[in-house]
Amino acid sequence: SVATERGGDGRFVSSRGLASGGSSKMTAKSTTAKVKSLSFSCPEESSLEAVPLTRDHKPDDPREHTRILAANGRVARMQLGSGVEVGPPRVFLKYSWTPGLAVSRAFGDLLAHEVGVTSEPDVATHELDGGDRLLVLASDGVWEHLSNQEVIDIAAKAGGYTGTGGVGA
Repeated sequence: SVATERGGDGRFVSSRGLASGGSSKMTAKSTTAKVKSLSFSCPEESSLEAVPLTRDHKPDDPREHTRILAANGRVARMQLGSGVEVGPPRVFLKYSWTPGLAVSRAFGDLLAHEVGVTSEPDVATHELDGGDRLLVLASDGVWEHLSNQEVIDIAAKAGGYTGTGGVGA
């Protein structure tokens, strides 16, 4: 199984595929977002589907938003002088445009912690089986520009996985 423990803005994604033959084995363990061990062998794929193993810690996520509001924080987008909203939702003090974090979990920001931003990790477990093919851990710099499926497709192509109707076809 993969155990993820996250308090920041990275993301874990696995992929599921229908094997055209052969067998696969994949084992992984993650602690504080660092993969400790990973091994796999993969048959030729007919398709790969991205499976998110973690959720983003964004201020507009319903659970995160509720915690921020309960701590007298505010979630809003930045506003131009004309009042036009720009950028992602951010965490602010109730009556001030600070601190302005675009994440709802972070380490070390004492001001943001006063309004519901927490350093408490979000822990999840995913049982790996013969259908799991790839495991990708990347920072928000990747996820801001690419979807889960695009990242899996790129990883599969880089790894040389081919098949019909799927990645590398």
